[in-house]
Amino acid sequence: MSLVTDDKLNKIGNDSKGEYEIHRLQASTVKCLLLRKMIAVMNDGMSPQLKPHDLTLLQSDYDEDESINAPDEVWQSYKDHKRTTQEKPQTRKSWMMCIFLLAKDVFGGRFIRRKETSKSEKRCYNYFTDKQVVEVAIELMNWNLRNLDHFAPEIVQTYDLERRTENDQFNGDIPKE
Repeated sequence: MSLVTDDKLNKIGNDSKGEYEIHRLQASTVKCLLLRKMIAVMNDGMSPQLKPHDLTLLQSDYDEDESINAPDEVWQSYKDHKRTTQEKPQTRKSWMMCIFLLAKDVFGGRFIRRKETSKSEKRCYNYFTDKQVVEVAIELMNWNLRNLDHFAPEIVQTYDLERRTENDQFNGDIPKE
C-alpha cells in the first residue's frame, strides 16, 4: 500500500466504510492514509522529502530539534490508532519517531529500521527503508492484473513496471477504474 497513489487509497477507504468506525481505525488503508498525512507534516519545510515507500532519513539531513506544528486532527487519529494519551510531539525528532512506529505497524518491522548515532553527545537516530522489502513486494505482484495509474509515477519508472506489465505471463485487459 505504500506504492499506490493517495487517490487509490482514498477510493479503497471510501469503498470500505461501514457502521463500525472503531474497527475501521485498524484497517490498513486508514493506517496508510494516516501515515501519509504524518509524512506531509514532517516534509513541510524540510529539504529531504520522505515518501510512503521510502522513509530513509539521516539525522544530518534535518534539524531534529526544529519545532513542528502538527494538525490536531492528525495527532488525534494517531492517538486513537495507538490508543495512547501521550502529548502531541513538538519536534521533528519526536514526530519522526511516531512515523517510524506507525510504519512498523503498517508494513512490518523489516520495512523500516533505525540506527542509533550521536551528535554532540546526544542520542539520535538514522532511519532506513529496507529497499529489499519493497523489491520483493514488487517481484511478487502480478503486474498485468494491476492498473499502473494507481501507482506513484516514481515507482512505475524506478521499477520499470510498464515492461513488467507487458512481460507477465497472463496479459489480459486491465479494467480502468
